[in-house]
Amino acid sequence: MVSKAAFFTAVIILNLIDFNWAVNFIISGTIRCNGSVLPGATVSLCDGEHTENPIETLTSDSNGQVILRADLKSSDSIYRVSIYHNCTSTTSKGSEEKIYTKRITYKDSGMGQTQQSKGVQAPLNLKDLLKVEYNYNYLNCSKNK
Repeated sequence: MVSKAAFFTAVIILNLIDFNWAVNFIISGTIRCNGSVLPGATVSLCDGEHTENPIETLTSDSNGQVILRADLKSSDSIYRVSIYHNCTSTTSKGSEEKIYTKRITYKDSGMGQTQQSKGVQAPLNLKDLLKVEYNYNYLNCSKNK
């Protein structure tokens, strides 16, 4: 009888615990165009490889800085960052909007659960938008949340 009571207590406790294995990410970086910072670029963050709906969207500030905070929990351990910009090789802004999408895997990072719950700093590590390689096989995150 005691073992049944202990079993039911354990089941109730386990049902009350939220098994949300999300990784809290803080993704930051500076958007650059032609050697200068690029304010006003729209940056979207998608959780996983196959969704277009961003979990976070923002615009780079006057220093080209972006800081995205999100809980990522995709089963494929991938997130994507799409940058909507009009960077050109001349000093004037181009009229055609371009989209650069970077796909990042966080599965093999070696993080323990304690590190994940505290938040992971993830630098965006972007070269100048004129020097990045565009991979058109990646699904872009939508511009709007």
